[in-house]
Amino acid sequence: MKRKNSARAAAIATVTAALLLGGSGAAHAVTEYPEGGVWTYGVYEPGSTPYAYSTYKHSYKTHGSSVRTTSGILYRSPDKAPGQTAHVEEATGYLNNKFFYRVNG
Repeated sequence: MKRKNSARAAAIATVTAALLLGGSGAAHAVTEYPEGGVWTYGVYEPGSTPYAYSTYKHSYKTHGSSVRTTSGILYRSPDKAPGQTAHVEEATGYLNNKFFYRVNG
């Protein structure tokens, strides 16, 4: 499948504030609806380690999601078929994580 221009295909959001809630289960999450899909991303802390995650679902296009952690490493989900959920998560710090989604076709 032909990929769209990266400026158009990927939306980027940066979490720049630390979690204020603290403790186990604290989370910062955002839900958006870009390009006809549902995209949820943020940072959660199930224990003492925070995790950055990106989840994207599109009903009729192949798609995926990615996270660039505080360390600068990019983690990508595999491409998912229409109707399936793409998800990626990785241990990180609280600040300067970046979140992406992609739509193919």
